[in-house]
Amino acid sequence: MNENFNWFENDIDAELEEFEQSEYKRSTFSFLFDLLSSQIGYVLLFFVGLRIIYFVFRMSNLSLFGIDFFILLNNSIFILGSFVFIYVLVKCTVYVCLNVRVNSMLEFILGSYRLIILSIWSLVNLSWFKANMNDVLGCYYYLRAFFASVLVTSIAYNITSVIMIFFDRYFVNQTLKAKINDVEKTEKIISSMKTFRYEIGSSSSVGSQNCPCQDIYCYDMSSSSHLDNLNDRSLEDLDIQKTYLDIPEPELHSISDAKTLAKDVFVKASGNGKSLTVDEFNTIFANPQTAINAFFYFDNGIDKSIKMKTFHDTIMTFYMERIYLEKSVRRAEEFVSIIGTFFNVFVFFILCLIYLILFGAPLKELLALALSSALALNFIASGMATDQYYNFMMLLSHQFDVGDEVIVDGDEYKVYTFGLTSTSLLCENGGKVKFLNSELWKKKLINMTRAPEKILVFKFSLNPNISHFDFSALKLEIHNYVVSKRFDFLDTFSLQAESEKNTSIENLECSLILKCKTFKNKTKKFNLRVETTHFLNEIIKKYAN
Repeated sequence: MNENFNWFENDIDAELEEFEQSEYKRSTFSFLFDLLSSQIGYVLLFFVGLRIIYFVFRMSNLSLFGIDFFILLNNSIFILGSFVFIYVLVKCTVYVCLNVRVNSMLEFILGSYRLIILSIWSLVNLSWFKANMNDVLGCYYYLRAFFASVLVTSIAYNITSVIMIFFDRYFVNQTLKAKINDVEKTEKIISSMKTFRYEIGSSSSVGSQNCPCQDIYCYDMSSSSHLDNLNDRSLEDLDIQKTYLDIPEPELHSISDAKTLAKDVFVKASGNGKSLTVDEFNTIFANPQTAINAFFYFDNGIDKSIKMKTFHDTIMTFYMERIYLEKSVRRAEEFVSIIGTFFNVFVFFILCLIYLILFGAPLKELLALALSSALALNFIASGMATDQYYNFMMLLSHQFDVGDEVIVDGDEYKVYTFGLTSTSLLCENGGKVKFLNSELWKKKLINMTRAPEKILVFKFSLNPNISHFDFSALKLEIHNYVVSKRFDFLDTFSLQAESEKNTSIENLECSLILKCKTFKNKTKKFNLRVETTHFLNEIIKKYAN
């Protein structure tokens, strides 16, 4: 089978997906702000042109809304001109901060530069109209209320954005911490393999580079320019910032990339081109301990050699785990976005009351309106809040990821998709079952993939007349067997009664619990079960009499 094995066409391909980086679009506020900002400059030029015409032709005795046209032009030019000046100044400052080494948290706060622009602009205009109150006396209070509203809104949503940043960072980190740690381990293995592939003296299948020490001796101006472009960051980087976690870029970017790496590393490390021994596998890694830890992922549970298909499938599993992590991050970010939307709507309702107060609405009527609005909101959102609570608890507990093997109410499934409101599971026969998260939260759920202890349990009966000496010898043989399987099991085991209720002297119902070193999928566990069952039957017969 190994001789006919095709690295690039395999039966596992049906389960693979191409890596797709999450696309994060700008918010509606950012889009509208940028659109209006791009037009304000033209409006400013229009008013400046009117001001020049007014000055050249010496126009006078013109008024609009009871305000002298000359004063109206000057104030309009100041309002628009101050916005353009502050807009350019803040964007230049943010650009400089982005291209120097700044704290990552400060970088996320810089993403609210649009609200910072509005805050400074409203403060400047409040001071301007307060100093020129007599010129615009007829509409001063409306202007003050307007700019005060802009100031309060920008400050409120600035605080809201900072709160959501901290919440997002905490929530995503807590829910995906274990998943990120697992993926980081496999990514380090892939990184070591990529280093091994490009080491000097690689096989011809890998392909030789023109200059192995290119970074030092073969200095390329184009590559230098490319690095400069990578370091040159723009304000658009703030809008496409996808997550507040420091997750590095994936080592493998496509299915073909993963398959090519698997083939190149296997061909280079293998002596016979058909399988990898433990010693050959260790040459891939610089650190022996890293090699031992990595070998657990590739061990097939049968022998201590790695076949082509096993090596290929394990690399593809690493690739898919990185994709599942990307999906999990995207799902958590979507949930945080929903929470942020509800929070922003709540803040908006409070701001509406503040707007009415600033524009002179009576306080008693506002309190009555606020009370009636709260009652209506409670009536409408009570059911929605319950569903969101269960969604939040499912995400916060993070009981499984896509691809995990789970047991729900005694039935075995494999997680197919996991959304904000529902989860799809695959049955053993390939059928798909969909649960609402609110229902799934109430069910008994066991995650076999993420279990803290990876164990195999064997139940059997012993001769009730077995002597203590023979029982000790039996345990010694089990211990020697476990030690011989050092790649599969820990050297500790538990041989105990099947249940405390089994008190009969007619037979001895036993349970042997073996602890696996790493998670074993169903195929590996079954191979170990076959081998261990055969061993147990042999020694039980040996000490039966």
